[in-house]
Amino acid sequence: MAPTRRNTIKPASLAGANAPHKNAPPGGRFEDWKNFAVPTVKNIGPYRFHFYSSDRDEPRHIHVERDLATAKFWLDPVRLERSGRFSRAELARLQKLVERHKLEFRKKWNDYFGTE
Repeated sequence: MAPTRRNTIKPASLAGANAPHKNAPPGGRFEDWKNFAVPTVKNIGPYRFHFYSSDRDEPRHIHVERDLATAKFWLDPVRLERSGRFSRAELARLQKLVERHKLEFRKKWNDYFGTE
C-alpha cells in the first residue's frame, strides 16, 4: 500500500525542503516528530477531522483530510481558511459538515487545549 497523507506525517525538513513544516516541534528533528500529536476529532465518510497539538496559539479551527486533499476551517465563525486539492463542490459539503459538528469540534478543542 502506498503511503498517503492520511497515514504518514512528514515534516518538510524530512521531505527535502529547507524549511521545517510550520507545525513542526522545536528544531523540527525527526526524533521530535515521534511524539508529535495529530488528534483525530472525528471521521465522517472519507474525511478525517483533526487538529495539530501545536495549534494552541491559533484561533479554534479544524483540519480536514481526504487522501492528499486538505482544508482548514476556522470555527468562530465557520469559514474556510485554506484548502488544497478539494473541489469547490466538496469544500461546500465540508463547510456544511463543519457547521453541523461545530459544537463538538469546539468542545474537543477546548478539552484538548484546556481553553474555553
